[in-house]
Amino acid sequence: MFKYPLFFRPGLVILLFLSAEVWSLSDPTRPSGYHSVAPEKQGLRLESILFSESRKVAVINGKVVAEGDSIGRTKIIQISRDSVTVSRDGKSKKIELKRTSIRQEN
Repeated sequence: MFKYPLFFRPGLVILLFLSAEVWSLSDPTRPSGYHSVAPEKQGLRLESILFSESRKVAVINGKVVAEGDSIGRTKIIQISRDSVTVSRDGKSKKIELKRTSIRQEN
């Protein structure tokens, strides 16, 4: 089944373990005291708003939300034609829609 003689198999196993050890070593060219920095958490991004007499819906960070819904610890307080008011830890914040054209539903 295998074309390699039996005495090569332990050598292949040793090479496999050595390659795993090499990958775990640190980069010798990295500056001393260097620590990788985790990317900053992005805040809430208002992507779109659907505003009509029958419903008010917004898309924030890719999630469809209505008034009273929550994204994590942030609660959606009010949805208007061009902004959404949210509350987190007792503090209110108004997020405005950045688009230049606003489509209105008839």
